[in-house]
Amino acid sequence: DERALLTVLLLRGPQAPGELRTRTERLHPFDGRDDAESCLVGMAERGFVRRLDKRRGDRDHRWVHLLGAVDTGEPTPVAAVDRESPIADSPEARDDRVRATYGAVAEAYAEHLTAELDDLPFERWLLERIASEATGPVVEVGSGPGHVTAYLHAVGADARGLDLTPEMVDVARSRFPDVRYDVGDLRRLMRPESAAGWGAVLAWYSLIHLAASELPVALESLVRPIAPGGLLVVALQAGDDVARLDEWFGVEGLALDFVRHDPESIVALVEAAGLTDVEWYLRGPVTARGEQTRRLYVLARRP
Repeated sequence: DERALLTVLLLRGPQAPGELRTRTERLHPFDGRDDAESCLVGMAERGFVRRLDKRRGDRDHRWVHLLGAVDTGEPTPVAAVDRESPIADSPEARDDRVRATYGAVAEAYAEHLTAELDDLPFERWLLERIASEATGPVVEVGSGPGHVTAYLHAVGADARGLDLTPEMVDVARSRFPDVRYDVGDLRRLMRPESAAGWGAVLAWYSLIHLAASELPVALESLVRPIAPGGLLVVALQAGDDVARLDEWFGVEGLALDFVRHDPESIVALVEAAGLTDVEWYLRGPVTARGEQTRRLYVLARRP
């Protein structure tokens, strides 16, 4: 009886007891579906088979063998992404890791990224558009080695950079001495001294180390000092994971998390922050540059 049931399960995949009873008649004559199910229960207790959840419209549960891989027709469970893991110890500890990591790699990071816009036509188009549409000063928060801010300055924007890591600010100042760079936290962004608000605020890959729960407050902090009609631009890696970096540019012993988000959730957060005219662009990875993730760009306006 058991051999007959396993044979048919191996041949035909998940089946209900009634189906099994009919299809095993030439191998073993069960007295009825209850007899077949009783045998299945006995095998389940010893780990040979298991009962599947009942599907919509099914009268009986189906059974599947456990002797190897089998397509059960059930949706594959998706592991939950823990986007709070970067602040498992505390937000302050995470900030310390960010400063220490970028401080340690500042020179190598700048050498690697300073010319990257040469190979990124879409990003150049977007930055040029921001420079042309901004009606006041522009700030890039998380400006790193300063090349994006410098590009905005070169195409006519009154642009400056702000970064959490002093070493990054020093590198940016040395490479682009005609542009202003300051040490500061994007979550405490102030209005410019020369205007009532920013014409545009760019968070260009600068929200990638924040936990999901921190994003609404961070976006609110960026929107608050934008002038009416001004722009918010967010760039980040799209995905459904948190990547841990323990080595970067030859520096080992790191513990820096990169949080990736699905585009819809980011767009929803931008809209929830009260912005309008929301546009978003998703491009695939430029493999020639070693990219492995899709890139998301969101552009929105403060009413």
